[in-house]
Amino acid sequence: MNSRYPSWEQAPLHGQKDFFMLLRQRADTFQVATQVQFSNLQDNVPPDSKCLLQFQLPTKDTQNTLGTQPIFNVYQVAREAGVPAMWNTYEPAVIAVKNGTVPVFGQVNGTLEAQQRTWNETAGLVEIGATDCNGTLTWQMGMAYDGGAEVNYWDFLGVDPPLNPVQGLRVITGC
Repeated sequence: MNSRYPSWEQAPLHGQKDFFMLLRQRADTFQVATQVQFSNLQDNVPPDSKCLLQFQLPTKDTQNTLGTQPIFNVYQVAREAGVPAMWNTYEPAVIAVKNGTVPVFGQVNGTLEAQQRTWNETAGLVEIGATDCNGTLTWQMGMAYDGGAEVNYWDFLGVDPPLNPVQGLRVITGC
């Protein structure tokens, strides 16, 4: 989801095959956000189960991070299964225009120090948050802070799912 290209009818600046990319210069100038969606979750899940969103950090050679605060917020949003992600439906931007705020579901710190600590403590696995399971769960992610002169940026380098080694977002279900 690219703030310069709010819908699919416009040519995107970055490729549509990028699995994961987040960028923020300033909130009012330029941002790239990402949406992830998991569907058919209730097919094999007992009623009243919780779904835990996790983020497996990529290895150093399969990612690119820049800026002083490559920290991203995760927002849980309601979307129909299969609906394309576009900037004009990126909830934090839409609601910010109306002077509101979207509750942050979780946050991931991509600074090199935080990533190293996460690798040392939990083998690179970040638990973002838990929610009630339903058929389709959707989250949107965007950089939490302006980058200013140094753009805050994070992406996975040239990968398409399935990823090897395992990296990215996943949902774990249980009671």
